[in-house]
Amino acid sequence: MPTFPNPWASTTTTSTASAATRDAPETVLVIESCIGPAFPLGTWFGIPVTIHFSYFALLFIALLSSLSAKSLLYSLYQFLLVGPILFISILIHEYGHVFATKRLGGTAHGIIMWPLGGLAILGKTNPDTYRNRIIVAAAGPATHLFQMVACLLGAFLISLLGTSQFFLPVYTFMSSNNLIDLLAGLCVGGFYLNLSLMLFNLLLPAYPLDGGQIFASALMWGGCVPKRAGILVAVTGMAVSGVLAIW
Repeated sequence: MPTFPNPWASTTTTSTASAATRDAPETVLVIESCIGPAFPLGTWFGIPVTIHFSYFALLFIALLSSLSAKSLLYSLYQFLLVGPILFISILIHEYGHVFATKRLGGTAHGIIMWPLGGLAILGKTNPDTYRNRIIVAAAGPATHLFQMVACLLGAFLISLLGTSQFFLPVYTFMSSNNLIDLLAGLCVGGFYLNLSLMLFNLLLPAYPLDGGQIFASALMWGGCVPKRAGILVAVTGMAVSGVLAIW
């Protein structure tokens, strides 16, 4: 989920540095102060990455819930899926925003990982157009397509090791008690996880989710004034959220 400075501002075609570019350290500090303490994980591909402490709480809760199954393999499955697999999936998603921004002449200042997803702290592209904003917002969900293909490839390769079928049901390992089936289950679980993340980000038109950013930029690109676009995005997001809550 990319973070843009003043997303409702009109775009320009001039090459000027954005406020977020000039005040990148302050922007990171403000965001971290709002969501609470985050711990540095290092600088990868030139981008500082931090993780919010509550991410570990989510992992702990997932492990506790898995204990009800009274299966060591299931607990391991939950730990790996909600831990490293989810973490890597979201991190790749955020790097999709980062690389798209840099490709379009913008700057990126950091990524914050937390239970509700990731936050890529980005400057404006150059030029800052609504088309470029849509590309940057869509770049994150697009990474899940490649990750889904990787999961399918992993499931296929694991099937060559002796599993009974290519696309095993996720929890087959609980009945077979087989580590190979556990690996296959992780690939299938990773596939559905990435599919869910992609659809959630694209189909829910609520700001600041990617779908909301794409919807807002598309409205303003089509001539809608920023204030009206903001109202439309807010109303649509609440309506869709209400339908999902009832469903």
